[in-house]
Amino acid sequence: MSKSNAEVAEAHQALQPVIQTIHELQRKIRSSSPWWLDVIQSAIQYAIDEELVQRVQNDLTSNYKQQMNKLSMADKFRDCRGLQYLLTTQMEEVKKLQKQVREAVKNLEGPPSKAVIE
Repeated sequence: MSKSNAEVAEAHQALQPVIQTIHELQRKIRSSSPWWLDVIQSAIQYAIDEELVQRVQNDLTSNYKQQMNKLSMADKFRDCRGLQYLLTTQMEEVKKLQKQVREAVKNLEGPPSKAVIE
């Protein structure tokens, strides 16, 4: 039993940096507004939206490897409204996955059940 308690304590110690990183990322996300939406709105307002879309698409195609049989992110939008939609939906997905990770980490924090120990 003491061996399993030691392993649990060791795992709990290893978990602390992960928990700290999660809290730091949460703080950064909460403190920053969606600046990209402001940039897109400004581009539309100043009629440089086509240039913005072209630059983002070029950056995506030149800096990221495309997976076989999958659309590139650059192919998923044609104008600023599409870019805005794509960014918003992707960020919502990121937030959803972050929540799942936080919940999984939180489940690891507590003491192990007897079934886990056995």
